[in-house]
Amino acid sequence: MNLNQKKLLVQILRDHCTNIKNTSVDLETIGPVLATSDSRKCVVNSVFFATRLPIEKYEERYWYMYKPNPGKYFFDGQPFIDNAIKNGAKIIVCEEFPDKIDSEVAYFKVANVIEFMGIAAKALLENLNTKIIAVTGSSGKTTVVHCINTVLQNSGLNINKLYTTRPTPITLPEMVFNLALSTAGVPYYLVIELPADRKGAIEKLCGIAPPDISLVFNIKEAHSKTLGGVEGIIEAKNEIIKCQKEKGTVILNKDDPNLAKSLKLSNELKKEIVTFGIKDGDIKGKVLEQFDISTLYQISVSGKNVSGNISLLGKSGLYTALAAVSVGYVLKINPQTIMDSLTNFIPMPGRMNWHILENGRIKLFSNYAKGTPTNTKHLLELIDELHWTGKRILVLGDFDFHEEEEMDEKAWNIINSKFDYVILSGIKAVKYAGHLKDNVKIITVNDKGSTIKKMQALSAGNERVYIVVNGNLEFKHSELVDDFLHVMDTTNKNTTVLLHGWGTSAKKWKLIEDSLNTAGLPTVSMQLPGFDLEEPKEAWGIPEYADFVIQKLSQMNIGKPYNFIGHSFGGRLAIYIASKYPDLVNKLILTNAAGVANRKDVKTEISKSFSVKNIKKFLRTMLPEKLYDRLLEIYVKFMGSPDYKRATPLMRKTLNKVVNMDLTAYLNSIDSKTLIIWGDKDTMTPLYEGEKLHKGIKNSNFVVIKDAGHNTFVTHSKEWLNEVIFFLKEKERDA
Repeated sequence: MNLNQKKLLVQILRDHCTNIKNTSVDLETIGPVLATSDSRKCVVNSVFFATRLPIEKYEERYWYMYKPNPGKYFFDGQPFIDNAIKNGAKIIVCEEFPDKIDSEVAYFKVANVIEFMGIAAKALLENLNTKIIAVTGSSGKTTVVHCINTVLQNSGLNINKLYTTRPTPITLPEMVFNLALSTAGVPYYLVIELPADRKGAIEKLCGIAPPDISLVFNIKEAHSKTLGGVEGIIEAKNEIIKCQKEKGTVILNKDDPNLAKSLKLSNELKKEIVTFGIKDGDIKGKVLEQFDISTLYQISVSGKNVSGNISLLGKSGLYTALAAVSVGYVLKINPQTIMDSLTNFIPMPGRMNWHILENGRIKLFSNYAKGTPTNTKHLLELIDELHWTGKRILVLGDFDFHEEEEMDEKAWNIINSKFDYVILSGIKAVKYAGHLKDNVKIITVNDKGSTIKKMQALSAGNERVYIVVNGNLEFKHSELVDDFLHVMDTTNKNTTVLLHGWGTSAKKWKLIEDSLNTAGLPTVSMQLPGFDLEEPKEAWGIPEYADFVIQKLSQMNIGKPYNFIGHSFGGRLAIYIASKYPDLVNKLILTNAAGVANRKDVKTEISKSFSVKNIKKFLRTMLPEKLYDRLLEIYVKFMGSPDYKRATPLMRKTLNKVVNMDLTAYLNSIDSKTLIIWGDKDTMTPLYEGEKLHKGIKNSNFVVIKDAGHNTFVTHSKEWLNEVIFFLKEKERDA
């Protein structure tokens, strides 16, 4: 169908509904911008689905987020049609025509709105040719979905940036509709999470979005009562394989013995199969080193070993990484690109997040988003692998209200052996006191304020402290974490400021930022206009970027003077700041920094940019506009530098201004103690440029890392960090 996505959605609704009132409404011109079952969210030109669910069709897991209404329907959107129209809805999908009909609104009457949404969403996906990547498992699947999204987005693939955890037959179609209506364009890939606490739950969701790639992460005892034990869980999870598209791919955790039947089923259905694991699998991994807040690991893909760091812990974090790598492998993404993407991975709020306080003395680990018994046990098994030295505090809230199972004895044994204090937060949490032994000090509190005060009191002093907050959203543990972080005094002197290179972003520093914070060195990574932030309104040079950095730092509640670490383009900014604002700089670290090439090299670097200027003037006077644009595009493609080719027109002008500023004359005015750290194989900013910096900055040390290129802090992070941490912690000499 040769229609844009807005018209396509309207056409699909028309094709699947035979009873439409107000056919005189010009549906071709409506151009819906939003599709929703919530009348409060409607805006001008919305599609409103008046969903209703009879009491006898209630299914707990799907509908737990809705407040039940007494009477015939568990929930009913029919009474909210007028409100939806008041807010701008132009298309109403309902099971009964309302008594009052608005002449400017089209009404689609269907037998069952929820089922109609699923049919329309499936038809829309088929027309858009979007590939579905579906993930299921007993625990950790939301983090796996988020990790896969990170890999695909950082690999340049067009995927959804919206995803709904625990999708229902309402929220999944809504997500599909709104992705199609999004101004960002239709995604090539849609990554969804499929829960299963009842048989047929995954089958129903796969009926809407049949997977091209099905991933089963693990099978544990979650929902064993409703599914009839482990065998019932396996059968329910295997629906993701049975309901897959005919020529689909199945990805399985081969280390999980409960997935043996899934592997057998996949073979019987002649699926393409990819397995992963620590012990066995097509894609294998191992933990190289465990840090407090991240894991250094190695993965073997297609006979090649690649290493990386992820902000997840232990074997659990490694399995998550392996699942994401497996999806990347199926999509033929370069393994190193996958690993670089995982370095940028940031867990979703409330799902195993670290917060660093007081120069790293206090580490708070929050896991409030899903405090189910199974998830809590998963968290405790992970913590049991770690070697924490210091005071250990567990804040334990009541478990998720819709879970039937309870924590087993192994989980309580971990709590009793691993924690010094347990704060039972909330009235319902008091019942867990009977599971705790005498060696654990129990503190019971009923409200958020009291919990925060106890956390503060236990955190006081000079001892290293680990706090684990495990609860769920129903009991406001998200607010508890946010408020605790707010009341703690996190102001520290000599905050380290990270400045990234051209064409990258603040995310490039993720491993370094986490590692420095863990080492007790408070660190922030700056987001810059044209990279993480919107482009400046006009072309900027070094002075404008430097002023932006100083202004942003002044708005932060962090101490000064600052330590600056600049890489490549970020090194230019750091040099300029250290020269122009000496009172704001404590120590300076320049790693493969740009800005001091000799005159010949500066000309070489910008000559292509100037050539583009000259060629533009010539072509514009000689050629028609369309041909001019096409020839200029070809010229830039083959002749422009990589940074120049990737840049927008405004950022190309900015790049010209940046590379035109030779900072050699600024070096002599830098008084800050400086570390210059370089890779001897750097071809972008060759070693002699580092030597020139060392010669020009009087109070500088020069360290060369063997066999390292331009991104030394990424490829040789351990060696790089050793040098940097030693330098930053070294006391200043007496004046």
